[in-house]
Amino acid sequence: MTALSDVIASCHCAIYTYGVAAGFIAQPNIALDCQADYRILRDALIEKATALKLPVPAAEAAYKLPIEISNSQTAVTVCAQLENSLSAQFADFLSSESAIEYSDFTSTPQRCALRGYKWSGVSYAFPA
Repeated sequence: MTALSDVIASCHCAIYTYGVAAGFIAQPNIALDCQADYRILRDALIEKATALKLPVPAAEAAYKLPIEISNSQTAVTVCAQLENSLSAQFADFLSSESAIEYSDFTSTPQRCALRGYKWSGVSYAFPA
């Protein structure tokens, strides 16, 4: 699998995670808006992979979340962890790939970090 395939797979996971989280938080539209953002990002990445003739991973039927979402607090925690993880993953991806080919995605790590901050209230200099 390529690095691009890995970030597409992570977008699939984010879409699933936000769908689950939306069922537990008081304002589900916040999670559903994040889910929509990841659908748009995933579709753009799939389009790029297809244009480059790279493999595109299919979404899994379900994903194992880092902790079970059982209430609003755990949903918010999982969303914050997800965004911090994706911020780091996208930063690594962009640093390892051609800047010209993926210039449309350079703001993605920042957007993930901002969403992570909105979920947790904690800012990380170097998300892990």
